[in-house]
Amino acid sequence: MVRYLGEFRVDPELPWYAEEARDRLGDLRKVIVFRLLPVDFKAPEAGEASPGKPRVRDVPMEAHVAETFQMEPKREPTTAERREADLVDRYVAALVAEGGATTRKEIKLPDLGRALYTDLFDKGRAELVEAKSSAARHHVRLALGQLLDYARYVDHRSRAVLLPSYPGPDLVELLHRVDVACIYEQEGGGFVRLDP
Repeated sequence: MVRYLGEFRVDPELPWYAEEARDRLGDLRKVIVFRLLPVDFKAPEAGEASPGKPRVRDVPMEAHVAETFQMEPKREPTTAERREADLVDRYVAALVAEGGATTRKEIKLPDLGRALYTDLFDKGRAELVEAKSSAARHHVRLALGQLLDYARYVDHRSRAVLLPSYPGPDLVELLHRVDVACIYEQEGGGFVRLDP
């Protein structure tokens, strides 16, 4: 079935971008996505957001939209995402109990077909926080990469990785070398913060 939506043209600023998508068999493939604009599209004036520039906005903490990374094929990604979301919820509750305020950031890039979402933004510290469901090395490295990526677009004063347990001195040193705090949950409850 086809529905007519009007006349479109290719975006002259960014005509296409490459992205990964699943085919009919579920295999991951590289695809080319063409950016189309309505023919009557009016470019934004100076000072307005343009389609060629990143846009960042606050979104509610309740909007648990997680980027999915299949690291361990034997585990269900939704289980790890739920543990991560629960960890974030407990940390947010601790911040709010101390009088803090939190949000999340949505980052829309012109060359990416979907938005990126930070796990947490601590408004009081102006701190960008990335959480992981495990303190294992590959999770900490993934968190660090995501945090450094998001930090390019989100105005912040500090950055931190939130973990469910102490990751060990080597990984804390890794985070501190790039000026990132390590926050982890203690076994009996509560959070420990290790600043660089």
